[in-house]
Amino acid sequence: RALYRKTEGMAPALGQVFRKIAGGRFAFIFGSFAQAQERQPRDVDVMVVGGEAPTLDEACFAIQKRYGWEINYIHWSENDLRKKLKEQGAFISSLLRRKRLWLAGDEDEFGRLAQKPGD
Repeated sequence: RALYRKTEGMAPALGQVFRKIAGGRFAFIFGSFAQAQERQPRDVDVMVVGGEAPTLDEACFAIQKRYGWEINYIHWSENDLRKKLKEQGAFISSLLRRKRLWLAGDEDEFGRLAQKPGD
């Protein structure tokens, strides 16, 4: 099931779309889908850093229609991400601790940014 999640279905489709979005820096699935604990109703939570919101809306709508899952995405600029990392609020702290299913960007680079958000 975990292999299917990474190689087939909605996650790879999302990855193909997010890797093509101009200005996109990072994109990953978090929450119950990434933890392999999805429940009804079926939804997926996605964090997107960079890129254009209208392009994201179009991409998510097409994938929702194709797979029948609701896509809830959070879209931050890179500056927004740096600010949230500096603040270390509950949401970003949880996001950093939990499993993420990477769609676009470099997980190691994200980790380095998380360790030194002010650089």
